[in-house]
Amino acid sequence: MIRSCLLSDQLSWVIALRCVSVIITMSLVLVFSPLRLMAVTKPSQPQPKLVVVIVVDQLRADLLQRQYQHGFARLMGEGRVYEKAQLGHAISTTCPGHAVVLTGFHPSKIGIPSNSFIDEQSGELLYCVFDDDPGALEIGGDEQRSPRIMRVSTLGDWMKTSDPNSKVFSLSGKDRAAITLGGQHADAVYWFNRKTGRFISSGYYMTELPDYVAKFNGSDPVADGYMKDFPERWRHGSGSLREDDFTGEDDELGISSGHPVTLGEASSIAAQVFQSPYIDEATLGLALEVFHEEQLGRGDSIDLLAISLSAADTIGHLYGPNSAEAEDNLNRLDTLLGTLLAELDQALGKQGYIVAFTADHGVADLPEWKKRQGNLQCSKNDGRIELLPLTFQLYWNIYWKFTFPFGDPRPMVSFSGAGLSISRDSVRQHNQTFESVRAYIESLLEANDFVANAWTKTEIEHNAGPEAELMQHSYVAGRSADLTVQFHEDCMLPGAGTTHGSLYHYDRHIPLVFFGWKVKPELLQQPAMSVDIGPTLANHIGIEVPQVLDGSVLLLAEPAGREADIR
Repeated sequence: MIRSCLLSDQLSWVIALRCVSVIITMSLVLVFSPLRLMAVTKPSQPQPKLVVVIVVDQLRADLLQRQYQHGFARLMGEGRVYEKAQLGHAISTTCPGHAVVLTGFHPSKIGIPSNSFIDEQSGELLYCVFDDDPGALEIGGDEQRSPRIMRVSTLGDWMKTSDPNSKVFSLSGKDRAAITLGGQHADAVYWFNRKTGRFISSGYYMTELPDYVAKFNGSDPVADGYMKDFPERWRHGSGSLREDDFTGEDDELGISSGHPVTLGEASSIAAQVFQSPYIDEATLGLALEVFHEEQLGRGDSIDLLAISLSAADTIGHLYGPNSAEAEDNLNRLDTLLGTLLAELDQALGKQGYIVAFTADHGVADLPEWKKRQGNLQCSKNDGRIELLPLTFQLYWNIYWKFTFPFGDPRPMVSFSGAGLSISRDSVRQHNQTFESVRAYIESLLEANDFVANAWTKTEIEHNAGPEAELMQHSYVAGRSADLTVQFHEDCMLPGAGTTHGSLYHYDRHIPLVFFGWKVKPELLQQPAMSVDIGPTLANHIGIEVPQVLDGSVLLLAEPAGREADIR
């Protein structure tokens, strides 16, 4: 037809119109058919249904190098594993450790230097999730809790800004862990009340607990609630690393199997559950209730479920990370996480969700264990500092130097978090200067062979080097201590059990794994930090962040070495 139209010299107007129509039609087909083909064959770009963030409190990365069969095995075997991940800040405690995970900021900008701190203006000791608004009173408790102390937003807040229909839920055995992960605008945040044994929330989020949470708690958690199948005692094996009953363990709940769980009065039971593997079983049980009851991941929007698991911390403090108790707890957690992943698979499909798995900090070995291994670094023979002589020496010298003969030295110095704060009012009352008092106390502290440094604000701000940078990332003006005490490696305060909080590798070396939707499994040796998690997840699911962050974007579907810095 086209050929006859082009060759015809004399066309009727009908034929002419038909020819023009055919030529135009065929031309359009030729021009646009490739585009139509591209539109038809272009692969769809579905989004995940759910973002799941799992933070294990006090999980040092090397503890995952053991043999596991379930959840840990899937995460480490099928995930994108950053083997050299660390905290990017010095004070390795729970509140700042959780706060950095989804904010993308170091604690210095979040406004949380440690679990508690002294406010310089008021002189008050503040808890990191305290709220002075009576409207933030706990539902089922007697404290006031919210994220208002935090100066920044989180991934959940960014998701809600991008799509108000996104749901954000967070829960933990600890209020400070759940609240800092949940952010400013979570739909609900739940935590364990250590007095009643119930999971509760705050008036900041809601006026009453949902029916399904109340049902989960039961009228009595042991009689008809989630504890009804918990045993009276936690029994475990002797462990593969060292004997069950080891020098240096804390005997608060016994130092060998079986430790009490549901024995005794209600208040005792709550405390015992909190210091056993069953706090994680309860937390994950409630997490699955939230997942199903709130239909997370079933709508058109991307939802967020943040879970912090507390048992590794409570058990680690009592018995140490190489204890039979800690080993048994991680084996149990491995099974629980396997169940969680299987539930997510069934409900959303294996590529229907993405998981970020990490820890808020690591932990020191028992000094007695380090001594047996022959690698105890502390100058003290047993690795434990005698606190009473240190405190007495400090106050006695302050008395003779500044408050003699009738002044009480104790109001001049108070302890919080990782250091000492000096009362400006007390200094003025004794006609001293802040600088002279601080310099004197600094010299007293650093005269002890177990003190590596007593960091002042000036030293933190102006010193260079890796340790100074870590301190800068933890320092919050007006909230950090006037002197932040850094003990020498492996030195810890007196008592039994172990702790964390330092800038040393054992406290900052954490696991970091991404798993699921469009994540390329790979074992990576490149540096990464927990502060990278929020920016990375936001980038991966296409959510814009509100401002320039401290964290970097790790590209989860690309080969290593192509990470983007958004600082």
